[in-house]
This record gives sequence, structure tokens and C-alpha cells, in this order.
Amino acid sequence: MGVEWMFEVEADASEEHGYLIHLGLKGAETAGRLTDLIVPCRSLQEFQEEIDKLLLKLKDLPRQVGQRLESLYLKDEAESKIAPEELWKRMETFDTEAEMAQFFNSFAERQRQEIAEYIFTHVNMFKGRGPVFSEHYDSTTHLLE
Repeated sequence: MGVEWMFEVEADASEEHGYLIHLGLKGAETAGRLTDLIVPCRSLQEFQEEIDKLLLKLKDLPRQVGQRLESLYLKDEAESKIAPEELWKRMETFDTEAEMAQFFNSFAERQRQEIAEYIFTHVNMFKGRGPVFSEHYDSTTHLLE
């Protein structure tokens, strides 16, 4: 069974002769209203722009899932085999800070502490990803924020 999309067009109370276009999934209604998947739109052009943004996000999901699966695999491996310096090398290769944070935060707290200890004692905090890690590391939660 595939996904069934629903849309609603309703009068916009804030504008005379205005309408709002909503997009949701069949069965995703709450309290009799459609749960929006995109922001309500005031024109067909705005609706098309929001659909285009949604499509870009959907097209990127396989890459994100792949990275998450890889980080989970590496996390399992890290518990027994991969040293913090190897994990740091991997973290330095990510294209964005968000990817690096997601990877780091996927580890158990004990591993995050070990990785952080390695980074703070062996990595140059003035170049590369070192300053980024230092700036975003929370020593209370041991997460990158």
C-alpha cells in the first residue's frame, strides 16, 4: 500500500478572498485537521516552491540514512576495535559540522568521552575541525551541540 497524499484548500481568515493550501498524508489528521507536511501556502507558486523543497529533502534521505547506518556500524566496531584517533580521522572527513556532530553523538556516552579526551589531548585546537569540536562540545552531556 502506497502513501496517499491529501491536500486541503481553506479560506484564509487573515486575508479577504485569500486561501491557504495544506498538504498532508491520509490518516495523519489530528483533531479533525490535516497535519501539515509543509507550511500552508497562499498561492500555487508558493505551494510548488514548498513541494520542490520537500522533494530535495526526500532525495537527500538515502544519503543521510547511509551515513547513519555507517555511524551505527562504526559505533558497534568502536566498542571493540576502533581507536579514538581513527574515529577522529573519520570525523574530520565529513562535509558539514552537522554530519560530524550526528556521527559523534551516535556513540554511547562512554565512547564520546573517550573520543573527546583524545581530541582535547592530541588534536590541534587552532586548525581543521579541532576548533569546531571544541566550540560545540558540551562537557556535561558529552554531546556536540
